[in-house]
Amino acid sequence: MKTISLFIFSLILFQSHAQTLEPLSVCTQSIAIPGALTVSSWQSEHKNEAYPNYPKMFYGFAEGDEILIDFTMDNKKGSNGMEIKDMETNSVIYSNSGFQNLEGLRISCPKTGIYKIQFSTSHMFDRNCHLSIKRIPASEATKKFNTMVYWKTINDTTFTTEEEKYLVKTDTSIINLIEQNAKIHSQTNANGNTSNIPFDIPANTVAWSYYIGVDQQGNQAFQDATAALASKAAPAVAKIPGYGPLAALALGSISYLNKIQAGEDIDYSLYDANNQRLRGGLVKNDFSQMVAPLSGKYQIHLFNDNAVTPVDVLVKVTAITVNQTWATRPVQKPHITSRQEAYLKN
Repeated sequence: MKTISLFIFSLILFQSHAQTLEPLSVCTQSIAIPGALTVSSWQSEHKNEAYPNYPKMFYGFAEGDEILIDFTMDNKKGSNGMEIKDMETNSVIYSNSGFQNLEGLRISCPKTGIYKIQFSTSHMFDRNCHLSIKRIPASEATKKFNTMVYWKTINDTTFTTEEEKYLVKTDTSIINLIEQNAKIHSQTNANGNTSNIPFDIPANTVAWSYYIGVDQQGNQAFQDATAALASKAAPAVAKIPGYGPLAALALGSISYLNKIQAGEDIDYSLYDANNQRLRGGLVKNDFSQMVAPLSGKYQIHLFNDNAVTPVDVLVKVTAITVNQTWATRPVQKPHITSRQEAYLKN
């Protein structure tokens, strides 16, 4: 009696272990497979490139799973292809390029991982197919295995050495282009009542300015501005060689230059190389910042309209130049490329 009971218990235990689990649905869907005409048309515009639009899907399977595939076509003409690859090793676990339909195809999954399933057709025209994929778990332990594949973006950074241009130093200079007293005779003087003072704007000029002052009053107005600037400017600024009212005016700072109301006057004009008048007028003194144009040849024309009285005219022109010294050095430049990486959540 004891022997019979032991036999029955062993038989039940064997049947329990031998029982196969029910297939679980992975996907049921329709897919469109591009035909030879579609593929060749794309390749004619993308020489030496692999056609990228064959339908493909990604699923995860557990080691020991049996993958069940049913594949049917609406149109029976032509043969189809299917390839299943292990994504980690890129090894093919199944390949068939000469079928029309598949019914109950069973593939054993060699290891847990992500698998890519890709389809193709030899038919000239696009095909429509119906696909069903199921899995039979190897055991109860993997019955709830999540076959869904998730994707994350991975940024890969590489570095290349490139030559970079960089600024070594910047030298700012104050250049006094004109600094003179010009005597302009009266209209009745045999020496003539006009004078032309030419000058060139130096290279790398960022701004310039000029001052015109008549007789002692005009000269004194410039001296007063120089004294005021020296007493009120920041010590570091005041020590810059050549820094004075015209340099301050060119740089857009307070110059302390003022218009005077008394004294003789002069009719002046500022001309460019094309004899175009840029500034001018009948003045006792005048001054201006110039930020354009910043190159070329110019002249200041002075005209005394007084019949008998000559005048002395103080003429000053100052330019601000900026000279930059550049060099090159090797630098590491990062280059970031993004890619999608598949993963499972089991």
